[in-house]
Amino acid sequence: MPLFALANAGLAVGASTLTDAVTSRLAWAVVAGLVLGKVLGIAGASTLALRLGAGTLPEGVGRRQLWGVAALGGVGFTVSLFIAQLAYEVPALVDTAKIGIFAGSLISGVLGALLLAGGDTARVSP
Repeated sequence: MPLFALANAGLAVGASTLTDAVTSRLAWAVVAGLVLGKVLGIAGASTLALRLGAGTLPEGVGRRQLWGVAALGGVGFTVSLFIAQLAYEVPALVDTAKIGIFAGSLISGVLGALLLAGGDTARVSP
């Protein structure tokens, strides 16, 4: 499904489009939402649930893995691409949002992979 969404995103990536996106508050807001918002929301809610005793982590899963999986939550871009089409009527804004979505997804994927590649399995204390 993600490959299909990427292939059909309809984004013409050129120098001017990338330059506009790098200087756009819209693109940076989308990146921040995908990277920071997803990580803090998923890991924060999970940590809160653990501290309240609403659940436990599986054996061998620690703090680093929790944050790594939370970071991977920012990778899902298919719905974000659909919402960008609905949210903006100006094609240049749609393209800028799409670049932010792809950048945020890429950063989230790399961050998640780096966190999951580490060996820290320190348990999250309830």
